[in-house]
Amino acid sequence: MRKILYIMFAVATIFASCTKEENSSEQIVDDCKVTISAVPEVSMADEPDMKSVQTRGTAICNRYVIELYSDAAYNTMVGTQQSTTDGNFTLTLDRSKTYYALLWADNNASAIYNVTSLKAVTLKTGQLPAEAFYGKLTIGGNQANYDISLKRAVAKVNLNEIGALPKGAVTVKYNQQPAFNVTNGTTSGTAAGLTATVTTTADFAGTKTAPVTLNTDQPIYVLASNAAANVDFTLQYKDATEISAETEFTVTAPVQANYNTNIKGHFTTVVPIAKVGDFYYKNGTWSSTNKATADNPIIGIVFVVNADGKSGKIVSLDSGIYLAWSPEEVLIPGADSSTDGEANTAAITSYSGYLAEKYPAVAWCVAKNNPKIGGINWYLPATDELVALYGTNGTVKNTVEQALITVGGSILGIFLWTSTQLGYNSVSFFNIQSNYELNMGKTARDNVRAISAFKSNN
Repeated sequence: MRKILYIMFAVATIFASCTKEENSSEQIVDDCKVTISAVPEVSMADEPDMKSVQTRGTAICNRYVIELYSDAAYNTMVGTQQSTTDGNFTLTLDRSKTYYALLWADNNASAIYNVTSLKAVTLKTGQLPAEAFYGKLTIGGNQANYDISLKRAVAKVNLNEIGALPKGAVTVKYNQQPAFNVTNGTTSGTAAGLTATVTTTADFAGTKTAPVTLNTDQPIYVLASNAAANVDFTLQYKDATEISAETEFTVTAPVQANYNTNIKGHFTTVVPIAKVGDFYYKNGTWSSTNKATADNPIIGIVFVVNADGKSGKIVSLDSGIYLAWSPEEVLIPGADSSTDGEANTAAITSYSGYLAEKYPAVAWCVAKNNPKIGGINWYLPATDELVALYGTNGTVKNTVEQALITVGGSILGIFLWTSTQLGYNSVSFFNIQSNYELNMGKTARDNVRAISAFKSNN
């Protein structure tokens, strides 16, 4: 059982100052004062699986509106609409007549709901629904006290996470009919698209039996009829570190005034979008902060991110120091690409005369593949890959080196070998600090940095 809040209108009709005048044998009844007071109370309700009656410990309303009609069809209004801030109304009515009252209450909602007519309370354009209450009351005869439970005119949407979800944001898109008729508790009008955003500042960990509500402090309301109707909710999750959001998915769920709609599930399989400078781990994941463990160490730093945000290239944490490219002056077929160091490296290691001791720069890189790490193939970069490592005005280089320093890796140095041959006895040689290429003899000695492509394993 869960608590449900009702706003109880204790309507006390106080027929004060009612006088009778003699006119031959007729008695004429004068107008009388009727006092209506609003009092909150708490009741109980069961919770079905998909929907549950809304519960709230307290309800704060500062705008109460009443309209009186002389007929049960609510066609002829008596006087004008009245409003108060405290829920107390004093009305002057004819004791001999019966009146039919429509009531509405909300909190600071004048910018959200237009209440010019309670037969068509209208959600203002571009506004998200806020909590609001409605009810009807018949006043007449000699009855002095009236009680009415004012129920919510909105459904509340709860996003209940059953898995692990890091901090981020969920956008919820849905179509909303703009008008609510207090006379019959229904919505109407041409539905317009609305978007609500739920931002989380901490990681969540729910289970199927104990889900965690993501939007406890950020309620999502739908102005809804008193009979259940299906609504399509399109949801999209965005991790706090992502540069773009996950794919949208749609859930169809029933909404009903005064009820919760509980959307329960795992809102996304989170694959954070990679960024330059992210730490790349042995298990094929990455992060902006150091989350390394003994079983899942950092093996590289991201320096290229592809358009999908989940693949790119990483550079090794360490360098090969003072290594020659080769003591031989030989042109290896297929090892002259300026863009594809992986193909160059494959051409060199498959060359008939290849020995690790003859090609130490390449050998140092490929040795990092033992033991093999899933999805990783270390190789000696081509010229343009080192250009990418430098980046525009050195921005990539600076970001990568800061990440290397943070985890105790070695800085990139100054000159680095490439796998791009320029001739029998020369190779492209790159200044990573100043962004320029040199023609260097193969027998010279300098530093080596390995790189590898990566893609998400999730």
